[in-house]
Amino acid sequence: MPTSTATSNAANGATTTTTATGGGLSQAGQAAQARQTTQGTQAAEGQEGNTNAALVPATAQGGGAQSQAVVPAGRGAKPKNYTVTTNPSTGQVIKITFHQACGDKVVKRPPMSDPTFLLWNFATTQYTLARRGVRDRALVTKMHDMLNIARPMAAARRSNGVAAADADSSDPFVWETAEMQLSTKDIISTTYHLAFVEDIKTTDGRLFVANGKRASHCGTFPHMIENHRPRGAGKQVVSNVYVVGASHMLSAKVQLLKTLENGTHVPATETEVLDKIKAQFNPGVWSKYGHYEHRITLYLWMEIAEGAYEGTRVSSSCFKAALPGNAIFRPQESPPYKGNPAFEKELQGGWAKFDKLHINQKLTTANFDKKYKDCRVRLVVTALNPFLNPLVNFTARSVPFYPKAVLHNSSSSNEHYVEGPDGAIIAVNRAGNPIETFVGTAAPRRRTGA
Repeated sequence: MPTSTATSNAANGATTTTTATGGGLSQAGQAAQARQTTQGTQAAEGQEGNTNAALVPATAQGGGAQSQAVVPAGRGAKPKNYTVTTNPSTGQVIKITFHQACGDKVVKRPPMSDPTFLLWNFATTQYTLARRGVRDRALVTKMHDMLNIARPMAAARRSNGVAAADADSSDPFVWETAEMQLSTKDIISTTYHLAFVEDIKTTDGRLFVANGKRASHCGTFPHMIENHRPRGAGKQVVSNVYVVGASHMLSAKVQLLKTLENGTHVPATETEVLDKIKAQFNPGVWSKYGHYEHRITLYLWMEIAEGAYEGTRVSSSCFKAALPGNAIFRPQESPPYKGNPAFEKELQGGWAKFDKLHINQKLTTANFDKKYKDCRVRLVVTALNPFLNPLVNFTARSVPFYPKAVLHNSSSSNEHYVEGPDGAIIAVNRAGNPIETFVGTAAPRRRTGA
């Protein structure tokens, strides 16, 4: 009569059982025999502690007589049931707990380098297939809804957002969302992200800075950087803050980036992301999805960037004097999913550019309501693709800036400053090359409505 003893493999965290027999079977072989002869065990749906329907017994593979079931010596019958623990993010089986009269026995997923990994992988694959085979129809429907294989009703899709001039709220719009498979969601959310590309440096990579009372012109967004003195603040000055003026055209650029294993960020294309989403569906199901699922369209708006109301969408209700047309921008903005070409831009080659915009001429720091006094604002873009909209890395925010009516009192379009090697502020051209004396076209400084 063979005897058996339980041993623990400390190297990989998995518990194995060795049997003293004349044949000297390997641990992997003995474990295979145990799985071939174990019947009537029950599978757990999802998390530990939730046992569900019984598995279909596996058919023994190979020739020769089977040995008796491998169990610890003196511990009686084979395990009555077991509980499977899965990783909620990947769905992988990470632990199996065998419930026995004498106590629980836990077997953990071994590393890929372990000799028993292939056997573990085969066993967990069979478990998954068996579990699928015994699910009832209600569970299948529920899982399909979770994975968005069952399409939402048409009436619930393309819902209108809150009107752009209404709702002083940090979450003013009704967004379309859809769930991805956890494995796909994990890859996309940890690899890709959106980022604003701002005109805040010279072409050789040095940051623009203010020069005392003179501001430094930046580009099409933000427009300039200055030393800002809030109204009523006396001599208090906020150094080197960005400014956007209604007198200048605004052009904001957004790029899709991916993170490599070494942590560096490199350009990516929308095709890489869309192909991963598309791979979840068969062609027939995928073809039924519409415009926003098949593209990565970005939507632009403005929000408060600091203070107690950080994240609040900038709307007409934020100002003392009404904004012309109750509009934040020119041309006037509209809610998402309306196809407004000024505020909905598709990523093309990994880039989207919101160009030919102006902020409203009354959208100035001086006109802000008292509770938003001296708060900066920022631009925000969010992906309208329902699969990507819930992911935080597919929303991007710009540098904070003060809105002004005009800029010519502080800087000229060819006026740029950077910090020199010795810390002194020097005048440079757009490329960063020093110029001896700045010859500007700025008008004499005067107080404005900004």
